[in-house]
Amino acid sequence: MPGPRTLEDAGRLVLAAAGRPLTAAALDYCLKGFGYRYNVASLRNALRQSSRIESRSDGQWWTPRGPAAEQLLLTEVPAVPRRRDTDWIRLRNRLATRIAAALADRDERLRALAGSRPCGLDWGEQLAFLP
Repeated sequence: MPGPRTLEDAGRLVLAAAGRPLTAAALDYCLKGFGYRYNVASLRNALRQSSRIESRSDGQWWTPRGPAAEQLLLTEVPAVPRRRDTDWIRLRNRLATRIAAALADRDERLRALAGSRPCGLDWGEQLAFLP
């Protein structure tokens, strides 16, 4: 991903492109799929310490949405050159596609794991939290 230099910034960019709240584990899966290497505790600390990423009572993390929030994001995390809104839209859409594929892969892997070791959980339940 172009632009982010910290885990907080990378998390903000993924959350903005995902278009929905994510758990720290799902965010971790996406970021590691993009090639980031770190300890998951570092990600959790970055999320907790961020003034731009907020936690929800269901354990998911989110960032504000909308044009003003995206402009603030791009000002603070220069993912595309200034005043290149069409580049941001293309980047966001590409990221959204890759994030959706990563999350689908993660859900499938969790379902397969749960199927091989029944533990009474339906890993697809997290989809019920989608807005």
